[in-house]
Amino acid sequence: MPRRYSPRMISRFVNLPFKVLGTVARAVQERDKAQWEKKNNEGEADDGTQGRISLDVPEDFDPGPIRIQAKKAVAGDSIIVDIGTDAQWAESHPAGAMHIPTNEIDIRLAELPPAVRIVVVARESKDSERVVRFLRHRGLDETWSLHGGIEAWTRAGGSIERG
Repeated sequence: MPRRYSPRMISRFVNLPFKVLGTVARAVQERDKAQWEKKNNEGEADDGTQGRISLDVPEDFDPGPIRIQAKKAVAGDSIIVDIGTDAQWAESHPAGAMHIPTNEIDIRLAELPPAVRIVVVARESKDSERVVRFLRHRGLDETWSLHGGIEAWTRAGGSIERG
């Protein structure tokens, strides 16, 4: 016989503060990451792209144009997402950017608002283009890859933070 949930039990769950839900999601993320590392016997440092997730999209998926020029990204009203590793983030990142390493993009997808322009920044454009294709395939149509990476950001006058 299937388990029945009372309306009171359901309302308690639905009314949990989002902060608690975020804490639970991060705990699950850490558990899954630890299980993956144990399974794959990874003693090496993760560069952010080693096998944890697949950013593959169907070959017939056409995301349309995905690049944005640095001048437009710096001047525009966008959410900047740096997908570099923790070490790269500590070295330098666009001021005010969100940090979502490539190896966490799948589980932190809900942190990205769907109706706002999102500019993905990486050290190399090919990395951000791969992430943008993945995000567009998941329905985030206003996602763009910063053409030229973080170097183009600084050349266009974008400010950089360290640490």
